Amino acid sequence: MSVHKIRRRPGRLRMLLVLPPIGGLLFFLLLFFVLRFTPYPELDHFRAREWSREYLDRYGTLLYVRPLANGMRRIFRDLDEMPDSLVSTFLDAEDRRFYLHPGIDPLAVLRSAVLNLHEGRIVSGASTITMQLARIIETESGGGWSGFEGKLRETWNSFRLESRLSKGELLELWINAIPFGFRCEGVPAAGMTFFNRPVEELSPAQFALLSVIPRSPSLYDPVEHPETAARAAAKEAGIKNRFSYRELLLAAGEARRGVWTNQAPHFINYFNSLPSERSESLRVRTSIDAELNMRLRERIDQTLDKHSRNRLGNGAGLIVRNDTGEIISWVGSREFWDDEHLGQIDGVLVCNQPGSTLKPFLYTLAIRSGFLPNSILPDIPLELGGAAVYQPFNFDRRFHGPVRLRVALASSLNVPAVYLIERLGVDAFAQFLVDLGFSSIKEQRGSLGTGLALGNAEISLFELVRAYTLFSRTDGPVPLRPRPVELGSVESAEINLSSSRDRYAVAVVRDILGDNRSRVLGFGSDSVMNLPFPSLFKTGTANQFQNIWAIGAIPEYTVGVWIGNFTGETVIGKTGSSIPASIVAELLDVLHTPDSGYPPIPGAVRVKICAVSGMAASADDPSTLYEYLPPDRLPDPCTWHHRDESGKIHVSYPDVFRVWAQTKLSSAFVEAGEGEAGGEIVFPPDGSRFFADPSLSQEAQAVRIEGRGLGSPPYALTLYRHGMVVLQRSSNLPLFLLPFPEKGEYRIVVTGSGGCSAESGFEVR
Repeated sequence: MSVHKIRRRPGRLRMLLVLPPIGGLLFFLLLFFVLRFTPYPELDHFRAREWSREYLDRYGTLLYVRPLANGMRRIFRDLDEMPDSLVSTFLDAEDRRFYLHPGIDPLAVLRSAVLNLHEGRIVSGASTITMQLARIIETESGGGWSGFEGKLRETWNSFRLESRLSKGELLELWINAIPFGFRCEGVPAAGMTFFNRPVEELSPAQFALLSVIPRSPSLYDPVEHPETAARAAAKEAGIKNRFSYRELLLAAGEARRGVWTNQAPHFINYFNSLPSERSESLRVRTSIDAELNMRLRERIDQTLDKHSRNRLGNGAGLIVRNDTGEIISWVGSREFWDDEHLGQIDGVLVCNQPGSTLKPFLYTLAIRSGFLPNSILPDIPLELGGAAVYQPFNFDRRFHGPVRLRVALASSLNVPAVYLIERLGVDAFAQFLVDLGFSSIKEQRGSLGTGLALGNAEISLFELVRAYTLFSRTDGPVPLRPRPVELGSVESAEINLSSSRDRYAVAVVRDILGDNRSRVLGFGSDSVMNLPFPSLFKTGTANQFQNIWAIGAIPEYTVGVWIGNFTGETVIGKTGSSIPASIVAELLDVLHTPDSGYPPIPGAVRVKICAVSGMAASADDPSTLYEYLPPDRLPDPCTWHHRDESGKIHVSYPDVFRVWAQTKLSSAFVEAGEGEAGGEIVFPPDGSRFFADPSLSQEAQAVRIEGRGLGSPPYALTLYRHGMVVLQRSSNLPLFLLPFPEKGEYRIVVTGSGGCSAESGFEVR
């Protein structure tokens, strides 16, 4: 028996030796399971919390940091995006053995205990980065314990964090969550708060200053207390060996309180309104050029200051790339927070009457429909047919007789534009505008008339600039985009202008809008629109100069500017489209490159024509020039000019221009001849209805009264309103221009010196 017992002892001994390690292993496995897999809702809540969203320009410059609902700025950065000096400086300052310990640092605990016992008070803590993160998570969830119980809970949660997250994940969460006071959390937000710079631009010494701020944000604020902050940082064991007090003080001298400005507030609002941009991305690179955006804003501000006496209270501007549709600059108002001038209204998106800026699209439609740049259009008093008469006047209140289509558009004459819309149809033009992307026209189509040619509909600057990209692309407007895009992924808008006639029409209109010579009639020879490089330009005014527009383009960019006010106040004094045009011209000059230019007009040949008739030049034509025409539609030789026996050149105008020509040449008006009827009112026809021109003020408009066959001068005019005489005038010609009357029913009587008279009635609505 004794031998048997002796043989069993080694097995028991081995059992005793094996069981404790196994038990210990099982204990640690169970502990690891508890630490790693038991619910930790505070951590889940912390990792799901909201972060501020950063908006960057196309080059990475910060445009805006969107605050949280409580005004806090909390910017997230991936660890691999953070500067190495940031990470190393904060590790040296807070936890040099972070990568070696499991959540608590025994050496730090021992060092802290010795120091505290020696001093007789707490002078040093032993919190690791993991413990600090555990405390932040507990506070974020609404908890938090103090004293010994709090330290035990911090330690336990530190182990839980270490078992669930990698060291890199822990460090990333901590750096982005450190509370700095001043409504900011995390080092990225602190860099902006205390130095007004992103962390990528901060120096290692400035990171050292940031590392001590969380201990007492108000005391160690380098903006208010640079010396105190530098002194505190210089005492840190992990910092004093790297930086001297002088270096830290110099770094603190660069501290600036961050100004959380929004460099493109209206654009950011537009960006956030797009369903395609409602993503969870915390850093958004937009298409905006921050430097150019600031330049546009400053230029608008300077212009409004200069014309403040005219009651021009606001302005807006938009710049886009023609090839990709990228929005390069967006200024919605003079100042977003200017409540007096309703600055939060976005002038890029709000609809206003655009004046003459719609004319290029009317002329594009006309050329698509068969007109040519040498087609002769009537700039004479128009009797448009029917009972309703819309009588437009040009800006100079003159009629220029026969004008070539090129000159009519380049000089922005009103009468030819109204003639064209009458020929083409209001609905056809409205539909063309809708096809070009003017969605605001859809809601107004039932109320639009011939005044649409002069811009009496309401559209936005956004729609207008987008549509003008047509002239630099020729295949159709490009959709505007708020992010940088690849050129190969760009498509034109829904309308397809790919036929040869369409491309010709667009290119010809583009050429006209850049033709300085042809715009002399309307704008003189020294217009602000005359740029020394290939470009196109159009301006417009409406609502008694309450809305002033200018659109310009070069091959690469289109620029649009609106000046006016959102309050509906009438503009005071003399203003004009040259005000926004000067802004557009300056920006085009900044944007253009020396070798840039437009391609030749496709499907066209250069033809010498008569400057007056638009027909092929002949030997008798006193003035000729060149035009670009389709080879299958070349004009016949000019029949308007001929020489008499003495060699003097005479011009024979078509019948439609006979009265205008006689007036221009100071000839007497045609009187009733043999076989003709007695006197008559040629214009306005009896029963006419007049409507005000929306592009001009009331004072700038008139009603033209023209008689014929009334005998010898002088001629007397009497105007009746509701049966009462309201005006009497006399003239040596049977032609009168009356100030535009107020609403009502009128009767006119014109009488010659021999007693021959005629009368007509009209209504003003």
